[in-house]
Amino acid sequence: SANDFVNGQKLVVVPLLSGSGMRIKIVEAMALAKPVVTTSLGIEGIAAENGREAVIEDEPQQMASAIMGLLNDAAKREQLGIAAASFARENFGSKALVEKQLSFYQQLLGN
Repeated sequence: SANDFVNGQKLVVVPLLSGSGMRIKIVEAMALAKPVVTTSLGIEGIAAENGREAVIEDEPQQMASAIMGLLNDAAKREQLGIAAASFARENFGSKALVEKQLSFYQQLLGN
């Protein structure tokens, strides 16, 4: 399964340079407490903070350096993964999504 594959990795790299829409695979990796290294375009639509819930690098050398840094620093990977999982739960978990949906309906109804 995709979850088994991601769980078997130390981190997830999403070096997107084109495309549109939110990358659900990034949110899924974050929910699995995996550190994510991606580009500004890759994280588009996901309000994660660079260096806190994900690593965002647009230049190839900086991205490679960030990847190597995380591969060599288990504590940083764990810290980033924990923050990523918390972010995913708070922003994309069932409770958060239901609250957003209820708020939307309340606005429609004028309450």
